[in-house]
This record gives sequence, structure tokens and C-alpha cells, in this order.
Amino acid sequence: MKATTRGLGSVLAPALLLLAGLVFYVLRATAGFTSVPGDLGDPRFNSVILEHLFQWVRGDAASLWTPSFFYPTTGTLAFSDNHFGSGPIYVLLRFLGLSRELAFDGWFAIGFALNFAAMYFVMRRLAFSALPASVAAFIYTFGLPALAQEAHAQLGYRFAIPMAYLYLVQFMRERRMDQLARVAAWGALQFFCSIYLGVFMAYLLAATALAMRLPSLRPLRSTTTTAPETTRARKVALFIALACALATAALLLQYHLISRSYGFRPSVSDLISMLPRPQSYLVADAVRAYGWMTNMVQGVPARNEHQLFLGFAPLLLSLWAILMVRSPDLAPRRQLLLQCLATLAMLVLVTLCIGNLSLYRIAAALPGVSSIRAVTRIVLVMLLPVAVMAAIGVEHLMRLRGVRWAVLGLIVLALCLETLAFKPTHTPITQWHDRLTPLSKELADSTVPSDAVLYLSGRAAEPFYLPELDAMMFAQEREMATLNGYSGNAPPGYVPSAPCTTPALRIYALKPTILAKQGITPESLLARTRWISFDKCPSSYPPVDAAPLPSKEVATHVQLGATVTGDGPTGLQVSVHVRNDGVAALHTLSRVGSPLRFSWRFAPAAGDGPAPDWTNRADSHFSLPPGEQTDIALTIPKPTQAGRYDLQFSIVAEGYEWFHTLGMPVSHTPVVLP
Repeated sequence: MKATTRGLGSVLAPALLLLAGLVFYVLRATAGFTSVPGDLGDPRFNSVILEHLFQWVRGDAASLWTPSFFYPTTGTLAFSDNHFGSGPIYVLLRFLGLSRELAFDGWFAIGFALNFAAMYFVMRRLAFSALPASVAAFIYTFGLPALAQEAHAQLGYRFAIPMAYLYLVQFMRERRMDQLARVAAWGALQFFCSIYLGVFMAYLLAATALAMRLPSLRPLRSTTTTAPETTRARKVALFIALACALATAALLLQYHLISRSYGFRPSVSDLISMLPRPQSYLVADAVRAYGWMTNMVQGVPARNEHQLFLGFAPLLLSLWAILMVRSPDLAPRRQLLLQCLATLAMLVLVTLCIGNLSLYRIAAALPGVSSIRAVTRIVLVMLLPVAVMAAIGVEHLMRLRGVRWAVLGLIVLALCLETLAFKPTHTPITQWHDRLTPLSKELADSTVPSDAVLYLSGRAAEPFYLPELDAMMFAQEREMATLNGYSGNAPPGYVPSAPCTTPALRIYALKPTILAKQGITPESLLARTRWISFDKCPSSYPPVDAAPLPSKEVATHVQLGATVTGDGPTGLQVSVHVRNDGVAALHTLSRVGSPLRFSWRFAPAAGDGPAPDWTNRADSHFSLPPGEQTDIALTIPKPTQAGRYDLQFSIVAEGYEWFHTLGMPVSHTPVVLP
């Protein structure tokens, strides 16, 4: 009877806790599968990538690495995560007849189930009983930091991380090649699920291996009798490990080559803003009950990425295990507990940022590391050692006589209540459809050529990425190419969508080599573009065409003037007056990759010193007809020293020539800075 009870418990504990997580979070996050988790931003982008994989498998997409957005840019799949590892689940759901939104929800839910199952399996292999293993799986899968990433569904598939961790631990103990091969296989799968998480997994495994090499934490050789590895088995394992390593290297090389070809260089300031701060580990804005704590944390940059509070239940269980580390009951787990604690400490210390100082800045100098900008997401792998420590705490509490079941019941209740306290965000599926309805109506009564390219300009009252995603989804469903695009990176010359962002601006602002690579001209692409605009451009002279290299005849008929309209703490508001007295329109866009930009300098007044170089630049996009004039509002940084200055403005054809050397008078405006 006792054996039967234990067997039933090993099924009920994980089943009930997994069900609790799915009901208390996933069902609410999808509003009963009538909504999609998150807002109208990244979830729709992930949907576009997943749907592209489905269309490619179905044979409707010509290129795997080049989806239909950001046309005519190639290799755009490598601008962000590709979902190669998790996409087959979505593709299968689509082939089973689910709509793209329901397939997305199913793909989202299955990711949580796989994470739970993998962590539970690992804990059982580490000789934990059902309840501690189930608690660890729940913390790893439904911990507050994991729920806070619901808008970034590409981070949901983490099931390969515990598996790689398990086989690394076993390899460190037994040094068998088959275990190393499993580490490589699961590690490769995680990279194919998400490169972000693959890199963080590598940090976790490196910290674990280092912790297990510390003198007091070195694992004892396993006393379990196993058959020795044959030479053939070792060769097979080595082959598998090398094959997995090569597959991962090939994936990363593809990303590197595409990144280098477009000159992507992550901003150091972006990287610093997304390094965890000490106070980041107190932020859980989606849990109103913790407002008393999270509201005390102010001034954290990119706050939405700093939702790192692990939850009171996991922290208290881990703390209990640490406090009881000397207990005889914890002797069999002491080394594992300290290994996890050391691993967690290394991950926290290396990535922690205090006063813009961080050890991670050293690692960021290595090739490719700086591309991982949102380092705060490393908390998703930190959940693993925390979950193991919490399980050890549960295991110790199970030995308490008389009150253990009451204590364990409170633990499970606390975990479930924290999950229930998290307030998920979701967007109704009908709202996804409603965003595309105006586009359908716009094209309903017209014939669209098979080679047409869609372009949707932006709307003034909403973020630029919403119409970009509208066009991406609409074009994908119509199997059209689109100039619109949104991803982790953007092609060189990309101009965010706005009411005045015309297709001419979008096309001519691109790096010329992008069009040349496709064998097309800006003019031919512009002729094929179907432009849809729902907001009128407030500018009288939006960019509608582009010009060849400017000549002296053009420059001498351009007149500039500047008026200071405001003085801010660090910058001046300036209105630049432009008049075109020539016989042809003045286009700031260029047909040959030399767009016109404003340039300015603060020269010392009355010849008090040499004038600085013309190093400052400001873009302004317009097509000014002959005999017309316009005013352009700019904000320019002020000199650091007070005094009297001559503020001078000119125009540069980038990479070619200055208008003032071609005959245009430089504008002069006296400025006194206190």
C-alpha cells in the first residue's frame, strides 16, 4: 500500500502543480485562448517569424533567411531570434488546422509544459522525491521573472537548459563522453530555440563547472557501478558532440556574417542600461501586492527589463536551505546546495552594475557578447540554481515531524498565490484582426500586381512599430513583400514609420548596396510600391523624390537662415529657414547615397579664435519645389563654455561636398550663452 501511495504521489505532485501553473497563469494570460499574451508589439513580431517558418515549410516562402519584411533587405531573419528550435511545434499546430493566433497560444502554452517536464525530470535524476522536484519545476517554469517576459515569447522555450545542466553535472562527476555529447546536443537545441538563452545557458554551465572545480565543492567520484565506455561508444559520443558544436557554430556564424555585412554595432549605453542593478532584484511591477516594495525602486533604466524579483516563496525556501546547511539531514545535499549557491553568486556578481561599473563590461569586449543587450534576462537561467536550492529546502522541511504536511501545504499555497497575484497582460485576438481590417478595405477594390510591394506609413498617435507590424502581418497573409519592418535590428538607412515617411524616403534612405544586391533600382522599386497612408503628413513638402549629386547651380540658389526659438538646459531649439530659388526641386534624399543633411558649428564671435570643424549633423527629409521655402525645427546641443558665439549653418551632401564650397552662403546667427 505504501509503495502504491508513493507511486501515486510521484504522479499527483507534478501533475497538480503543472495544472496549477497552466490554470493560474497560462489560461489567464491567453484569456481562455481568446487573447494573445502581451501587447501589440513583440508578440506580433514573434507571430510573423513563426508564420514565416510555417510558410517556408509549406513552400510558400522563397527564402528561409529572408522573410517578406524590410524588402529589399536580405538575411532579415538573423536580425533577431529565429525560433528554429521551437518553431516546429507551431508549424505542427498550423498543419493541424489552428489559426495563426490559436497556434501561437498553443505554442506559448506548450513551452511552459516542456519547461516544467524537463526540470522535473532533472530533479528526479538528481534523486529528489516527487514533491521537491515538482516545487523546483514550478519555480523554474512559473517564477515571477519568467512570467514577466510574457511579451517576449521567444524566451519561453527553456527546457533544454536543465537537461544540459544535468548532463554537465553528471559529466563532472563521472567523466563519460556520452554525457558530454548530451550536454552538446541539448546546448545546441537551446541555441536553436533562442540565441539569447543559449548564451545565458553557456554562462550558467561555465559558472557551474567552475563551482564544481572549487576545492571544497569538487564532486566525489560516483560509486554507482556502470559498464565502462567502449572505444566505439566514445568515438560515437565525440562525433555527436562535434556535430552539435558545428551546428551551433554554423548558426552563430550566419548571424555574425549578416551582422557584419550591415555594420550592426550595439550601443554601449543600451548594454549598460540593461545590466541588472541591486535594486532590480526587488522589482515585480505586475504583482500589485508587492507595490510597497517595488514602488521604492526608482530611476532604473528600461524598467520593463528589470523585473527580476524571484518571489518570496522561492527565496524563503532557498534561505531555509542555506541556514540549515550544517544540519545532518542536509549532509547528502550540502555539496549540491553550495554548488548552486556559488553558481548563482557568480552569475549575479559578473552581471551586476553599480554606478555604471560592471565586470560584464570586460566580457562585452569579446566578439558577439555585446550583441546580447538585455543582460537582465539572465535571471531566466538563474531560476535553475534557485529552484534546486528551494527543492533542498522543501526536502528538509519534509523531515519535520508533526507539522510537515501543514508546512508543505503552505509552501504550495504560497507558490500558487504568487502566480495568481501576477497580473498578465494580453491582447484580444479580435484586436489583431481589427488592425488589419483597414488595409483589407484599402485594397479591396483594386487589382494588386503580383510583384507589388506594400508600404504603410505611420500614424501620429501611436508608436512607429505598430503600423510596421500591421504591414508585416498583412503582407505575409497576402504573400507580398513590404518595405515595412520591425525587429531587433534594422537595415542601414532605416527611417522609422511616420505620417511623413513616404515610400521614397524609405527607399532612397537605404544603403545603396542593399538595392544593388537585389539588382533593382530605387526608381523601379518605387514604381512597384503600393503606398497606403491613413494620416495626412503635416509637412507641406514631404520627400517624394531623390536627387543626383548636387551641383554649383543647385547650391548657389539655396538660402539658409536660423533663429533661436528656445534655450533648454543642454540644447538650443533652432528654426532653420530654407529657401529654394533654383529652377528644380531641392530633394534631401539622394539617388547615389549622398543625402543632404544640415550641419552647424559654434564659431567664436568677433574672430576670438578659430572656428571648429563642421562635425555636427541633423537629418531633415523634404522635397522643396522651386520658389518655395520652409522652416525646419531642430534641437542642437550647446557648447560647454559660456560666451558669445556665431552659430553657423550649412548643408552637406554626405560623402561628397559642402554646399558652402559650391557657392551657398553660410548662415550666421549671433548667440550669447550665459
